[in-house]
Amino acid sequence: MILLGIFDACNGRFAWEIIPTLLGAGILGWLMKHFAGSKKTSIYKNAADTWESKYNRATEEHKSSTQNYQNLLSINEKSIDNYTVKLSVLEKDLATLISENKSTLETLASKEGEIAKFKQQVAGLDASAKQMAKEKESLIGEWDNRWKAINTELSNAKKLEGVLTSKEDELNKLKEQLSNTESQKLQLELRLKSASEIAGKLPGLEAELNTLKQNYSNAETGFASKLNTADLDWKNKLAEQGKKVDSLQNTLDAALAKAAKAGELEKTNTALELELKKVQTAESEMRDKINEQSQQLDKLNKEISHQQLTLQERNKKITALEESLATNNANSSNLKVLETELAAQQSRYNNLATELSGRNTYVHDLESKLKIAGDSSTKLVSKDKELNELKRQHEGLQTELNSLQRLYKEAEAKMALIPTTAFVKKDKKDDLKIVEGVGPKIEELLNQDGILYFEQLADASYVRVRRALDKGGDKFRMHDPGTWGQQADLAARGEWEELKKLQSELDGGRRVVYVTEQASTPVKRDDLKVVEGIGPKIEELLNNAGIYSFEQLANARYERLKTILEEAGPRFQMHDPASWPEQSKLAADNKWEELKALQEKLNAGRKG
Repeated sequence: MILLGIFDACNGRFAWEIIPTLLGAGILGWLMKHFAGSKKTSIYKNAADTWESKYNRATEEHKSSTQNYQNLLSINEKSIDNYTVKLSVLEKDLATLISENKSTLETLASKEGEIAKFKQQVAGLDASAKQMAKEKESLIGEWDNRWKAINTELSNAKKLEGVLTSKEDELNKLKEQLSNTESQKLQLELRLKSASEIAGKLPGLEAELNTLKQNYSNAETGFASKLNTADLDWKNKLAEQGKKVDSLQNTLDAALAKAAKAGELEKTNTALELELKKVQTAESEMRDKINEQSQQLDKLNKEISHQQLTLQERNKKITALEESLATNNANSSNLKVLETELAAQQSRYNNLATELSGRNTYVHDLESKLKIAGDSSTKLVSKDKELNELKRQHEGLQTELNSLQRLYKEAEAKMALIPTTAFVKKDKKDDLKIVEGVGPKIEELLNQDGILYFEQLADASYVRVRRALDKGGDKFRMHDPGTWGQQADLAARGEWEELKKLQSELDGGRRVVYVTEQASTPVKRDDLKVVEGIGPKIEELLNNAGIYSFEQLANARYERLKTILEEAGPRFQMHDPASWPEQSKLAADNKWEELKALQEKLNAGRKG
């Protein structure tokens, strides 16, 4: 009853905590009662007292515990009421959160589709980037091979120009040897003429000697006849005849002297004849040498013609290579388009990265909300797992994005390694008008020929630049591009002070010289070797005489030019400067076609 009463008093709350204590107390009371009504011995009396004392203490403790439990019960009831209110509030908050998280999860579900599409786009962009990298490497390799081939062709062309230059030097030497040979021939002809004059005088001397011999014979015959006819007359005329004999003796002595001289003349004539034969032999040998040199000259001319044809073929190959270079430049433009696309994709990557960053912030906000909701309910655990999965996917996308950015940087690094002299890649062509002698029209002609940058003009051959000017017509043929390559090279290397110094020595792009050290007026120096009949040595003689330009040579008198050649020695006296002023006048007036037509009618500068 007591147990039921206590259980009732507790209203079922905390019952399971006090039941063991109550059971122990009941058992103890039963034992005490049992032992009180049965045998009471001294042995158990003490035990009973002890248990009774313990029971009383237990009863008091139970009462105290009961009071404490009642106090705790009152406090717990208040706490339960408070927790009930809080739980109601939390349940409402949980419902709200679940409602909100439902829309959020729906949004996340929709975003999962977008993320999947984004991953596909990233995969496609990755494949495109790899394909573009392969195409880029292929283009670079192809361009390197073509550029090496172009350099090889240009090297061969330069070697061919060197061979032609050496052949021209040999031809000039042969011309000088021919000039010396002709001079020696003139000297031999003069000596032969002198010998011929002496040989012409010999018959007269012989006739005079024969006359003297005949007179002496006649005198002897007349003396003998007169001696036989009349002794008196002989005696009378003996004295006279003695005188005549003396006179004849004198005449004979004179005749003998003349005969001796005639003998000497005969010896001289014989020597001269021998000398004449030697001269004729030397002349024959000289003619053979001249013929041999002519043959060599013809052979050299044929070889030069062959080399010119070969050079023309090389020029055609170079033109084809330049067209190929233009094609490669077009491919390079395609590469620029690919680079632009790659840059656009990089921009898209950056935008996606920004969007991912925003989504990351949003996900962090959701994570915070889900964490709060997780404290109230375990229903959001699965959503937390989904959120972690989204975070993992986000990290994977970020890793892929970093990989794409690394590939893009590697592509940029490879592009930086491409030689600029191969592609000659600039956003803007160079201002070729900086080169003295190049104006807007000439710059346009050079651009049309594919020369856009200082490096290209510096590497261009004289023949190519000359050909580009010829395409502009006669008015551009007067320009001399001889110094343009040197100026362009200085401009390409940024050596502006050196370029300025060089241009101070030029006039219209040409070098100028001064007639004397004291002179202050510069004179234009033309290439006088353009005039047929003028070689390097004769050009030097004319320069030493103050003739530097076509205009000066055109105004020079024939007598002055002839004097310059004669004063230089026998080897230059054979040259005829009669056509030089006319040729120089055409060159000074830039009438190159007419000059070419005139030179076709000349032979070593001579007409006919």
